[in-house]
Amino acid sequence: TVRALPSAFDRARSAEKDFDVLRHTGGSDGPRVLFVGGNPGVARFYAAAAQELADATRGDVTVLGLRGFVDGRRVSRHWWGDASRWALNRPRGAFSVDEQIKHVAGAIDGERALAEGQGRRLVVVGHSIGGYFALKAQRDVPVVCVTPYLENREADPAFRKLRRLVTSPLAPVLAFSLAS
Repeated sequence: TVRALPSAFDRARSAEKDFDVLRHTGGSDGPRVLFVGGNPGVARFYAAAAQELADATRGDVTVLGLRGFVDGRRVSRHWWGDASRWALNRPRGAFSVDEQIKHVAGAIDGERALAEGQGRRLVVVGHSIGGYFALKAQRDVPVVCVTPYLENREADPAFRKLRRLVTSPLAPVLAFSLAS
């Protein structure tokens, strides 16, 4: 089930409609997890994965959508203009990598404050480019990066080890152990 949890971060961003935040809970025993998605950048796309993670960690998972990528009900009708402004380096509705990193850093700070107020740890899980943004935000929190694609290089022992790790049914336990 999806349950909205109030947050100072949400209230501070309530006037902005250029990203979505989705919250899932699996209980209050585990960590707070900030899940930063990759493509398509829409929080709702990660709803099932977030609920699985919340249940596995018995914690709360916040899915942060990327700026400029919102649920289809609120997509700007002026996207052609936004795309051309972005191409001309004059963005209004499209956001640079640095702006996305700043966005993720702000979310980490907001979720960390919530976690500390509850006496819990915060773990950041980043998928694809979301993992890159989370690492580049350079906040002092554990970051677990999940990649959707691995080049098949069976001859490389490091590849085989990484593939076993990310395809393991115990991958959520890894995130939980980092938060414990």
